[in-house]
Amino acid sequence: MLGVCFAEVRELEGVLKDDPLFLDDSIAESSNILKSQTTINQSAFVLEDLKTEVDEMIKQKVNLEVQYIALSSQHVDTMNRLEIAERKAIELRRQYDKLKMTCDKILDNEGVWNVRNSICKSTSIFGIQLILLGLVLYLVVQKIFSHGMEDELATT
Repeated sequence: MLGVCFAEVRELEGVLKDDPLFLDDSIAESSNILKSQTTINQSAFVLEDLKTEVDEMIKQKVNLEVQYIALSSQHVDTMNRLEIAERKAIELRRQYDKLKMTCDKILDNEGVWNVRNSICKSTSIFGIQLILLGLVLYLVVQKIFSHGMEDELATT
């Protein structure tokens, strides 16, 4: 609508320039005032457009800052979760090391028990063999003495 008014003012200026009364100072002054008012109105509209653009930019800036703050708080939350996870990982590593040492000790103890059991078996077998050897020797000696006594009894 304002553009239509500006166009009409320009048409009227063209008509007035051709009119001999236009040479009158009061009409020229009125025309100049009208031109300046038109320029002021145009400037006001441009200023209003600029103000609207600035307001939009401020809104965008505020929205971006809110997003930045939201992302920053998410980043802080993520960092906190990472720190907690790191502490848990360190604790799990300690527990793993303890468990590994315990398992190694158990395996070492199991090896000792296996050696001990094999020694006990070997000792038991050796003891039984020694007892059997003693029994065999006893029987052999007794047999020898019993034959020797029979021979003595027979000679007597």
